[in-house]
Amino acid sequence: MNYFAPPPAASELPQRFPSPFATEPHAIARRAAEELQRELRGRLGEQLALDAPGGGKMFGVLVVADRDGRIGYLRAFSGMVDGRWHVPGFVPPVFDAGARDAWFVDKDGKVTEAASANAWIVTPAGTLVTRHADHAILRGITRTVTLDVIKAQGLTVEERGFTLKEAYAAREAFETSASQIVMPVVSIDGHRIGDGKPGPIAVALRRAFHRFAEAG
Repeated sequence: MNYFAPPPAASELPQRFPSPFATEPHAIARRAAEELQRELRGRLGEQLALDAPGGGKMFGVLVVADRDGRIGYLRAFSGMVDGRWHVPGFVPPVFDAGARDAWFVDKDGKVTEAASANAWIVTPAGTLVTRHADHAILRGITRTVTLDVIKAQGLTVEERGFTLKEAYAAREAFETSASQIVMPVVSIDGHRIGDGKPGPIAVALRRAFHRFAEAG
């Protein structure tokens, strides 16, 4: 989340949601877009081509309120920033990166979750790590069942945030969701995870999940 400085006055906030087909953006959304443009021009300089004829990069903002009622905005850019796809404060540009999914990173550089799944890694020591269930993630049913399967198999699990650096160095990585159950991840940001193949722990959890769920 990126916050305005100074924050918008209460009188500036819209009293109702504007139509998604409105051609004129709200003043606060315009302010967020201008802030993002200035930052991108400052960080990318001549590499930036927002207005290039027939092409260029796209950017976008979404103004939201956090749990405390503070107004801020999410921002996205269809390209690398500082040579990286994953930049704190930006929604990952999944399609430009050619990735199957995106792992979101908070302002502290810790992975929160995937676009519609929970993110997991297996450390070199064999410990499974996934973010604790706080307001930054969706506490999925599949995540809960997976935790039960892990404990039933006697594996060690830590519920905490982890960095991308930890993920790059992990023995394995995987996602859990209702549509994927347990899905191995073999590459993150071009970094091969483990030997670049589905890991034995993720594969075993995927098989055990079905048996565990059917047993009730």
